[in-house]
Amino acid sequence: MDKTEESKIFETETVTIPDFVEDKTETPETAEKDSSTGYSDPDLSIFKMTDEELYDDDDDEQDEPSERKRGGNVSLILCVIAMLLLLATSIAAVYYAYKQHQAYVKANAGYLQLQANESAYKKQIADKDAQIEELNKQIEELKTNSSPSVPSETGKLVYEIVSGPIQFRSAPDYGSPTTTYNDKEKALDGERYQVMEIIDDEVDEGRQWAKIKDGVYFCIGFPNDVWAKKVD
Repeated sequence: MDKTEESKIFETETVTIPDFVEDKTETPETAEKDSSTGYSDPDLSIFKMTDEELYDDDDDEQDEPSERKRGGNVSLILCVIAMLLLLATSIAAVYYAYKQHQAYVKANAGYLQLQANESAYKKQIADKDAQIEELNKQIEELKTNSSPSVPSETGKLVYEIVSGPIQFRSAPDYGSPTTTYNDKEKALDGERYQVMEIIDDEVDEGRQWAKIKDGVYFCIGFPNDVWAKKVD
């Protein structure tokens, strides 16, 4: 047989493909036959699936890496946001601590200044108290040693200066050192003094001295030359 005849045979013959997609109605007889032989009908549902159903798994497999990538990006973004928030919180904490330190330094400086001022005020008060005490002491001395016009000595004799001024001396002697009485060096005319006693001069006969306090005397003159007279 030549090639021409062989080709003609192939051209005239037709091939019949069984329809596997055709549904098969199962009957008790066929089911029993299948169970007895141990064989079952093949699953032909795959031949009835559409292209979308056939390639749907591929699309899911292709979308899964994209979803994973998208989820990873979201996690990275959240991590960056958390780090930024932590950084901002740290900066705020450092700034707050710096401000608190400045406030403490300022308050401490003010406290130290107040302490210094308090010490200065206490010293001033102490000085004033000392001055007041000294003035009170002087007032008491003035009360004890009152003015000549209002004698306050224990002596009961009162003498008035009629021929002054008369020098105060520390002893009933004209050659004794001079002294003061109530911050005065001399007794003036018209002044009155409370005299404790009258003392005769041991050197100059006839001269007499009036003692107004211990260590303070003044001469009242001579019998014929009166410098201070007794006031009745």
